[in-house]
Amino acid sequence: MAKRDYPEKELSTLITEFESAMKECRAAVSSFFKAVSTMKLNNNNRRDVAKEADGALDALYDICEQIFKLEDVAESAAGFTINDDEEKVAWNFIRTAKSVREKVEVLQRVVKNYLKAAETPDLASLAGEELEKEIKEFNKNMSGLEERGGEFLSMLRSKYEKARVGRLP
Repeated sequence: MAKRDYPEKELSTLITEFESAMKECRAAVSSFFKAVSTMKLNNNNRRDVAKEADGALDALYDICEQIFKLEDVAESAAGFTINDDEEKVAWNFIRTAKSVREKVEVLQRVVKNYLKAAETPDLASLAGEELEKEIKEFNKNMSGLEERGGEFLSMLRSKYEKARVGRLP
């Protein structure tokens, strides 16, 4: 690892960016779930379903954007890792974030299918089941992201404290 002039400042910035992106990601996830629940409640009114599907898709795009930011912060922070355990925490988070992003892309396709199927009762039922299944998997992936994110943030804060008191090599 190269010697850095102001590691505590860099780490502080990374922590702030990470916390901000996680907060925005959580807000987008909340918006997505709100739009989906409203979309399912209004499944008899095509116009309302379309409006809420657009809201759900917008929220999914926002989630992707925040996950890209989280990955960027994690990749930048990987330069501060000194031992294998720290590097493992950083790269586990990055892998988890990529997995969530892939699940978001699947959800985007499923929401679009749900919108197309809303006109036909039989198809709407199948699309609704598929949506429920993908949402459950997405929830599981988001829980993993939260868990890995907590580990990653703890590591960053520990690094920051060490840098602040001059004990970062």
